[in-house]
Amino acid sequence: MKQLLLASRNPGKCREMRVLLQPLGIEIIDVIELATEVRVDEIGKTYAENASLKAGIFAEHFHICAIGDDTGLEVDVLEGAPGLHSARLVDPGGSDVERRNHLLSLLGSHPRPWTARFRCAVALAGQDGGIDLAEGECEG
Repeated sequence: MKQLLLASRNPGKCREMRVLLQPLGIEIIDVIELATEVRVDEIGKTYAENASLKAGIFAEHFHICAIGDDTGLEVDVLEGAPGLHSARLVDPGGSDVERRNHLLSLLGSHPRPWTARFRCAVALAGQDGGIDLAEGECEG
């Protein structure tokens, strides 16, 4: 089975990736299980830059192919916010419920219907330093 390092500290994401990729003969290695202190600051200006940073740094450090992603919700009436900061919309470690409630409080003064899109970038970094990138969005 081929191995792929998931450049994320999100246990839910790791479970999802294992379910998706195991039938393809790919074993996901969880960064948390490696007990590493390697951290990646998401300083990119785009989802693609952040995904590439994560995948590239972990691939280089562990000498194994790594996959990284970055996602965000862009709400039109909020001029694209929370965008790149979606995961950090509330205090670090905040729950999905807390993020949703905070977003609804921001939207409260704006009339419906609200339009938004979910954007995602996924980067696959090889041991040779090369990065393949895929991006997508879902309107809603």
